[in-house]
Amino acid sequence: MHGRFADDELTTYLQTLAVSVLPHRFGTHSGWLEACRDVGTRVVAPTCGHYADQWDDVVLYGNDEVRGLDTGSLTAAVLVAVTRPWPARADPAWRAEQRTQLRRVHDHVYGRVAADHHART
Repeated sequence: MHGRFADDELTTYLQTLAVSVLPHRFGTHSGWLEACRDVGTRVVAPTCGHYADQWDDVVLYGNDEVRGLDTGSLTAAVLVAVTRPWPARADPAWRAEQRTQLRRVHDHVYGRVAADHHART
């Protein structure tokens, strides 16, 4: 569940959007952005954090804790986003492989931390 949406409802909703604007002034990554990527909905994201690192099709605008919102860059970013060709949906098999690899890395890191903790106690 993503907030008020069940997964199928979220997918359906995101597919109706031409663009989704992330309003954040701080943060690092976004599950909402990942859901948009999965269904092929372009994202306009702030320059803070690492949103652009999540998907090369993100269009950036100025918004962060220090400088605040740059309304001119937001307007320009939305215009760019809606005039680009529609992005492709993420390949479900590729996304499944990403999740598998992430689980492996997580299990490895968690195992090392747990072993280190156990060795110290």
